[in-house]
Amino acid sequence: MKRAARKMVPRNCDREMVANFDYSRLDVQFRVLARPAQRALVNNGIFTPRDLAGKRLDEISRLHGIGVSALATLQAILRRKRLQFKQ
Repeated sequence: MKRAARKMVPRNCDREMVANFDYSRLDVQFRVLARPAQRALVNNGIFTPRDLAGKRLDEISRLHGIGVSALATLQAILRRKRLQFKQ
């Protein structure tokens, strides 16, 4: 008899909080990011590309949920808006 596959959720993660997280304030351009990256932005008050441009790249790269792929996507979003990370 096979076991039913369980969805992997980190142990230190609150399943209910993740399931009920409000992404509605996040700019539509950020919706291409994985959910952990989206939560990292929202939890740090970053809702629009202009909010993101007010942060330094090293600040963003240290956020839990932001990886190499998310950073590349965020940089592309800023370039499309003719913005850049704070120096």
